Amino acid sequence: MVLTLAFGTANTPTVLTGVATPQQAAAISVSDLTAGVGAQNDPQKWQTVSPAGLAPLAFTGAAVYLKLTTSKFVVYGAVSCGTALSASGMA
Repeated sequence: MVLTLAFGTANTPTVLTGVATPQQAAAISVSDLTAGVGAQNDPQKWQTVSPAGLAPLAFTGAAVYLKLTTSKFVVYGAVSCGTALSASGMA
């Protein structure tokens, strides 16, 4: 993963960005990512909100944006579902 850190001043945010290689992106667990970052309790976890029998989602490309000044975390890239084509999006 290639990481970049931009230090800010009082008027400029401090931001960490990164781009995953295709192999690293494929190893990202969508379920673990959403449960670890977005879910505040069990009813909000991926396993609870996703439909039963949904083919596992996998990143085919991913990048991250972490704004340290305001604690904003964004993962964006392309995700595939089973053998279907990938779709781009942001979480």
